[in-house]
Amino acid sequence: MEKEKFLELNDLYLEFKVDKGSLKALEGISFYMKKGEILGLVGESGCGKSITALSIVGLLPNTAKISKGEIWFKGETLQNMKEENLRKIRGKEISMIFQEPMTSLNPVLNIGEQVMEHAMLHLDISRSEARKLAIEMLKSVGLSRAEELLKEYPHQLSGGMKQRVMIALALICRPELIIADEPTTALDVTIQAQILDLLKKINKEFETSILFISHDLGVINELCDRVLVMYAGEIVESAKVKDLFINPIHPYTIGLMDSIPAPEKKGKELYFIPGRIPGLEERKGDSCRFSPRCPKAQDICFKEHPKVYDVTGEHKAMCILAEKEES
Repeated sequence: MEKEKFLELNDLYLEFKVDKGSLKALEGISFYMKKGEILGLVGESGCGKSITALSIVGLLPNTAKISKGEIWFKGETLQNMKEENLRKIRGKEISMIFQEPMTSLNPVLNIGEQVMEHAMLHLDISRSEARKLAIEMLKSVGLSRAEELLKEYPHQLSGGMKQRVMIALALICRPELIIADEPTTALDVTIQAQILDLLKKINKEFETSILFISHDLGVINELCDRVLVMYAGEIVESAKVKDLFINPIHPYTIGLMDSIPAPEKKGKELYFIPGRIPGLEERKGDSCRFSPRCPKAQDICFKEHPKVYDVTGEHKAMCILAEKEES
C-alpha cells in the first residue's frame, strides 16, 4: 500500500519586497512528501533551500511574502493560517533543526530550561514530567550525561553535543515531520556521520519524515530516499536517489556530482562549477537560469525557459536535454 502524501507544496511563488517593487526568490516550487520518508533538498548556497523550509513553518522574514501557490499539511493549508494556529503545529507536528545550534539555543538559559519549556508548552505536562522526558530524550540522542547536561549552558557544550540537544528539542513532541537545514555543515566528519546515523535511527524507529537540506549530494545519497535539486529558486531535477545517481540529466546535477570528493579522484584537481548563481535581480523568465554556467548550453537555452520533462515515473528534469529521455 502506497504511503499517504501528507505534505505538499503546489506551484509556490515567494518574493522579497525591495525599494522599487519586489524580487522573486522562489518560482513554481512543487513537491510532496510521504509519511516516513527522507526527502533531500540539495543545491548551492543561495538556491532557495532554506527559504523554502521557512515557508513551510511560517518563519519568513518580514520582507518575504508568498505571492502564489499553496502549502498543504495533513489536509490543511499553512500559508494563510493564523499565527496562533500555526504555532500549535510548529514545534509539535513539524520541528526544525537549524545549521548552527549556537544561534538557535538561548545562551542565558541552561539546557534543561530550554528542553523542558518546549515540552511543557506543547504537551501540557508538569515540570517534573517535562524533566523526566527531557532526560529521556537527551539520552535517546546519545547524550549519556543527560542529568548533568540539564544544568549546563550552550557555551559549555561541543558543537556535536549542541546539535544533539537541538535534535532532542525537535524530537521531544514526537513530530511527524522534521526539517533539518544543513544540520551537519558546521561539524567535523566524525560527528557528521554520527548525526546522520542518528537521523536514520529516528526515521526508522518513529517513522518520522525528514526534509533534509544540504549542499552535499554525497550526504544526500547516504541518507535520503528521494531528492530535489534546486537552482536559483527552481527545482531543476527530482528523482529517487538511486535513479538520480544512475542517470543524472540536468547539467547542474552532474556538476554537483562531479564536485563530490572520492577515492578515485585522489591526486586530481577537484571539479567545480564555473561562475555563480544569479542574484534575485538577475533572474529572467525567458531563459534557462543555468545556461551561463552550463557546458552543454544550446542557443535555445538562452532564449526560452525550459519546461519540466518526465524522464521516468518519479524522475523529472527542467532541461532541454531531458526531451529525448522523456518517457
